[in-house]
Amino acid sequence: MITGRFRATHLSIIAASYAALYFIIGPHLKLEIKAPQATVAVITGATGLIGREIAVGLAEMGMDLVIGCRPHHEARCVDVTSSLWSKRRTNGRKFFVEVVDLASASSINEFVRVVLQRYGSRIRLLVNNAGIINRAKVITQDGMEMMFQVNVWAYFKLMNALLPTLAHNGPSSIVNVASGAAYYGSEHGSLRIDDMEFNTRKYDPWTAYAQSKEADLLLTWKASRITAKVVVNAVHPGILGFCNTTFSSGLAGAYSLFPRDIQDILASSCYDDARSAAARAVWLATKAPQLHLTGSWWVMDEKRHESLRRPKLLDNQTLEEAVWKYCRGIDFTIVDPLYEQASRSADLDCCQHPF
Repeated sequence: MITGRFRATHLSIIAASYAALYFIIGPHLKLEIKAPQATVAVITGATGLIGREIAVGLAEMGMDLVIGCRPHHEARCVDVTSSLWSKRRTNGRKFFVEVVDLASASSINEFVRVVLQRYGSRIRLLVNNAGIINRAKVITQDGMEMMFQVNVWAYFKLMNALLPTLAHNGPSSIVNVASGAAYYGSEHGSLRIDDMEFNTRKYDPWTAYAQSKEADLLLTWKASRITAKVVVNAVHPGILGFCNTTFSSGLAGAYSLFPRDIQDILASSCYDDARSAAARAVWLATKAPQLHLTGSWWVMDEKRHESLRRPKLLDNQTLEEAVWKYCRGIDFTIVDPLYEQASRSADLDCCQHPF
C-alpha cells in the first residue's frame, strides 16, 4: 500500500525534477503567443466618399479589410484609405488592396481566387458597395451592358463565389448597398426581365440605375431565403448633398416621384458628411449576425434603425427567381452554391424573416 507520506514525497521529487529541468533549459525556450487574427471584410467601391467611410468604420469595429480596387488605381486606393486610417482609431487593423474590374468576369474570377487563397479562413463579411451610372449605354468586353454587369451581375457573382466560405466561417454577413431608387423603379416599371440590358428599349441612365437597384434587392431577398449561416441584407446608404438641393438633374427630378412616406425617410437620411452617411451600413454589417436579421432592407442612423417596407411590385418570389435565373444564365461556369448546397444540407434551410 502507498502511504500518504510516500505519495507526498514522490510528488515532491517529480516537482523538483521539473524545476531543475526548467532551470537548465528554460532560458533557451522561446514561448510565442499569437494574438487571434481579426475577421476580414471584403468590400468593393471603397474609394468613394461613402465607401471609404464604410471601410474605415469596419476597421474601427475591429476588422481587417480587403479592398477591391480597379486596375491601375491601386495607388489611389492606398492613398485614400491610408489618409483616413491615420486619422482614426483603427486599433492596429490592416487593409489589403486587391485588383478587380467588376466589368470583367475574368477579373472577378481572379479576384475571388486571390482573396480566398490569402484570406479565406478569416472572411466573415462581404459588402457589395461598388456602383456606377452611365449617361450612355456601354457594352463590356463580356458583352453585357456595363451598369447591369457592375451593379447587379458582379453582386450576384461575388455572393455566389464567397458564400461557401462565409457559411463555413459563420456566423457571417453579406450587405448589398441598394438605393431608394428601387422605389422609383418599381413604380415606373423599370425592371424588365425580358430586357434587362436595354437591347430593345431606349437606354435611359436613370431607368437603368433604378432597375439595377431593384435587382439588387431581389438578389438579396433570394439569397437570404436559402442560407441560415449567412445573414443577407440590403441597405439604403446615406445621401450626400441631394434631397431638396441637388445631386443631379435626373435624381432631383425623380425625388418628387417617390411615394410620400419614402420621401420622408429619404429626407431624414441626408447628411453633410460621409462618415454619418456610412454609419448605417457599418451598423448593419456588424450587428445583423448578432441580431439574426436577414432578408431586409434598412435605413438607419445612430439614433434610429428602421426597416424599409418592400416595394409592392418587388415583394414577389417569382420575380426574385427570375432575376436570379437571369444572372445565373449569363455564365454557365458559375458555381452556384446557393442551389447546390440547398439540396444537400439541412443547415441551409430557409431563414425566418423578422420583417
